[in-house]
Amino acid sequence: MRSRDDQKYSRIKPAEQQVDRWRKYHSGRTNAPSQYTTSQRALRNLQRISGSLPSVQMRITAAEPGKVNFELPIEKQHTNRLGILHGATLATMVDTSGSLALASRGLYSTGVSTDLNVTYLNAGGKIGDLIKGEVICDKFGKTLAYTSVKFMNKNNEIVARGSHTKFVALAWKDERNITGELEPEVSESQAREVTRTSFK
Repeated sequence: MRSRDDQKYSRIKPAEQQVDRWRKYHSGRTNAPSQYTTSQRALRNLQRISGSLPSVQMRITAAEPGKVNFELPIEKQHTNRLGILHGATLATMVDTSGSLALASRGLYSTGVSTDLNVTYLNAGGKIGDLIKGEVICDKFGKTLAYTSVKFMNKNNEIVARGSHTKFVALAWKDERNITGELEPEVSESQAREVTRTSFK
């Protein structure tokens, strides 16, 4: 009876033999593709279509605990090959702005993403246009935090909506948090008192 290692090797060996046959077949051909050139070609084509990853330098225009307004002047690096705002730029802004909303609540470290969603509704604009956004912290729990964001173009049309969920359990323990902003605006005892007196 063969050992597990022998069985494993017997499964791998035919694949290795196929690769060897492929290499021998292509070894004398001048136009033989290689893994390296194929990878380069794929990356080059992706960059041609999409450009490189955008650097998103958003300007904050207003902020309060749990809500941040921001804007981004659209540059060439933010556009796709059609010359309009790239969807990846908006997705990056959903991620970044979600973290900003949590930071506005006092978190120094804003946790890690567990979910990110973007719905695209209209063209965001072209180079030279300004895209505006508003992000709100919908729920700020001890384990998860939820944010939502909407983007507007220069015509005040909604360009996209996004949502972002972050795991924040470890972020709550950071000593650099601004604890005053992390506390609820109304304490539980105050909430009970308001409820008790309003139903008399």
